Amino acid sequence: MHPQKVDFLFIYEVKARELENVCLLACELERRGYSTAILNSWAMLKKRSRPAYSCTTLVVSACYNEEVYRFFTGFAAHYEKVFCLQWEQVPVNYSYRSRQVTSWTYQGPAKQVRNVCWGEAGQKRLVESFGVAPDCTRVTGYITLDFYRPMFRPMLVSRRRLFEREGLDAGKKTCLFISSFAYVKLPPKLEAVADEDGKEMTKLVSAQTQQIVLEWIERLLCEEPGLQFIYRPHPSEAENPALRAMARRIPRFFCIAQPAVKHWICACDRVYIWNSTTAAEAWQSGTPTFLLRPVALPEACDMPIFSGCAAVCRYEDFRASAAGSEKKAGTARPQALRAWYADTGETPVYQNICGWLEETHADPAYKSPAAAPYTDVPYLRMWLEYRVVYPWKNRFVHTLRYRVCYWPIVWLRAARPPRPKGMPGALYKAYSVFWRFGSWVGRLAILHTPVGRWLRRSEKGEKRCRAAAWQHEQLGQRLQEENRRWQADKAEVDQMQQRLLSELRREKQNRDTAQKRRYDASKYRLNRASQREIRRIKSRLRECLEAT
Repeated sequence: MHPQKVDFLFIYEVKARELENVCLLACELERRGYSTAILNSWAMLKKRSRPAYSCTTLVVSACYNEEVYRFFTGFAAHYEKVFCLQWEQVPVNYSYRSRQVTSWTYQGPAKQVRNVCWGEAGQKRLVESFGVAPDCTRVTGYITLDFYRPMFRPMLVSRRRLFEREGLDAGKKTCLFISSFAYVKLPPKLEAVADEDGKEMTKLVSAQTQQIVLEWIERLLCEEPGLQFIYRPHPSEAENPALRAMARRIPRFFCIAQPAVKHWICACDRVYIWNSTTAAEAWQSGTPTFLLRPVALPEACDMPIFSGCAAVCRYEDFRASAAGSEKKAGTARPQALRAWYADTGETPVYQNICGWLEETHADPAYKSPAAAPYTDVPYLRMWLEYRVVYPWKNRFVHTLRYRVCYWPIVWLRAARPPRPKGMPGALYKAYSVFWRFGSWVGRLAILHTPVGRWLRRSEKGEKRCRAAAWQHEQLGQRLQEENRRWQADKAEVDQMQQRLLSELRREKQNRDTAQKRRYDASKYRLNRASQREIRRIKSRLRECLEAT
C-alpha cells in the first residue's frame, strides 16, 4: 500500500494539550485549499506500522536534537520541510540561564527547523542562546489562547455537560488544581531526560509540595462539604497510583486527565497553579487563579512568568481562597507575560501560524535535512552491527593497523627513491623497500656508530652526516604526524562506538522492557484519538470559523 500524499502532516504527542490546536490549524489550511492529515506519535509508536502518509511539510510537536528529529520524522514516508510548534517554550530559570548542553538544548537539525515562538523572549532564547537561524523563528503568539476569544467560545464544553460526563455535581463549588509534578512516583527508567543540574532539586521540591497539596485538599474536603476538587494530572503522572487510590477513597476528589484543560478552567470556580505555563490560560480566562506554593520553590526552579507573583503558602489562606467569596488572586507581571506570550491584538494566533506554514510550504529555497528513522533499523540488525561487526572492526582491524603495523606503515610512507625508466611497478615496490631499508641502515651507521665519527673528519663526510641527520629529523616529524592522526582516529572511533552502544541500549529499552511497553500502552490509551473524533472536532471548528 502506497503512502497517501498530503500537503501538511501534523504529528501531535499529548492529546489534551495539542489536538484541538492542531485541528484548528488543519481546518484553516483546508479552508485555504491544502490537504492535511493528523497522527498521534504514541499510536504510531505502539502499532509499529509503516508510515501511512507522505507530505511536503511535516508539522511536529517538538524538536530539540537529532534524536527527537529522527523520532518525529520517522512517522512520515517522505517529507521535504519540517515545521515545529514546540509546545514547551517557557523554561524554568536554571534551564533558561544555563549554558550547559543538555537534551533540551537545540542541536543539530533542530537549528534548521522552523520554530513557532510564543513571544519575543522565546525567540531571543533560540537565536542567541542556541544559535537557531533568525529566519527559522517567528513570533506568532500562543495558539491555545485563541480558544478564549469570543469566536471560539462555542468550542468549550459547558459546565453542566462536562460535570455530568465525569460524575461531578454542577451545583457545588468546584476547585481545579493543575499539576506539573512530572517526576513524582515515576519509575527511574521512565523519567524524562535527567541531565540538567537543577532537576534533582526540582524533583525534591515536587515530591514535598505534592504531598502537602494532597493533604490540604483532603483536609479541605473534610471541612467544607459543599466543595469538590479536581486534580488535573501532568501527562507524566499517568503511572502514579497514589492519585487513583485517593480518588477512590475520597468521594469529592476527582483525578481527571481529559479533555483539554481549557474546558475545566472555564467550568470551575477556582484554579490553582504550582509551576505550569497553563497559568497564562487561566489568567486569560478570567477565572480566579491562585499560585499554590506550600513549599518555597527555589528561584532557580521557578519560571520567569511567575517572578513577583503572590503565592498561597498557608493552609488558612488556601481554605479562604477556596471556600470564601473572595475572588482576588495573584497575577503575573504584565511585562513577563508580554515577553513570553505576545499580544497579537485582533489577529488570531492560528492565522499567524497558518500564514507562516503557507510561506514555508511554498518556499523553494527552504529544505529540511533528511534523517533515517529508527524504524528503518531492526533491533536484531542493530545488535549484530553494534555488538559484533563494529567492535571487531574497531578493536581488531584498528589495533592491527595502528599498533602492529604502525612502524612499517610510517616507514613505508617515507621518501621513495626515484623510479628507474622501464622498471615494472611490482619490481619498483620491491626496490623501494630495499632502498628504504638500506637508507635506514646507512643513517644508523652514520649517526650512531664510530663510522659516523670517522666520516665527520672530512668535508664530504660532514655533508653526508648532515644529510642523514636531516632525513632522520624528517622521519621523526612524519612519525609524530602519523601518531597524532592515529590518536585522532582512535578517539573518533571510540566516540562513535559509545554513541552506537547508547543508541542500542535505548532501542533495547524501547522494544524489550516490559515496564516501558506498559508505559507506552498507557500513553497510547490516554492520547489516542480516532479519525471520527478528529472529524467531529474539525466540524465544530468549521462552524466557529464560518460564523465569523
